[in-house]
Amino acid sequence: MLTFFPIYGLAIGLTLTQVGLLVGLHGAAAATVRFLSGIVFRWVSYERALPVMIVVSGLSVALIGGVQVVLVLALGWVGLGLSRGLLRVASAALVMDEAGETDGLVGGLGAHAVGLRATFLIASVSFPVVYFVLAALLGRHGSKRPGGRACL
Repeated sequence: MLTFFPIYGLAIGLTLTQVGLLVGLHGAAAATVRFLSGIVFRWVSYERALPVMIVVSGLSVALIGGVQVVLVLALGWVGLGLSRGLLRVASAALVMDEAGETDGLVGGLGAHAVGLRATFLIASVSFPVVYFVLAALLGRHGSKRPGGRACL
């Protein structure tokens, strides 16, 4: 949504300012509800909130794709932001609960094997190495930009 909506928004006649406002409403709603999620999950368990937020997310996306009125689009983006924020917190809580009931997750096993400090150091080196290796391989196999430079 965040990738393609600016193109879609301009195509349906929205200004760049309106597109930015709508996407900003999404971010503000997601951040605000994450901050308030502790209060929300005192009333409703996160397990019960997950399916509801999935439905809200789907309806919000349908609303965004089905109308061209800025105020209605704003409702869709706020709904999408609220659902996304709560889904992130609820899914993190679900993972933490599952991790507490099992011997460990993949990342936890790695950290247990080499220690937390080494895990951070390995991650800090491995991600850039993987990126540059893949970029070099793509560059060697003819993936070139129009200017003749490899895609890095």
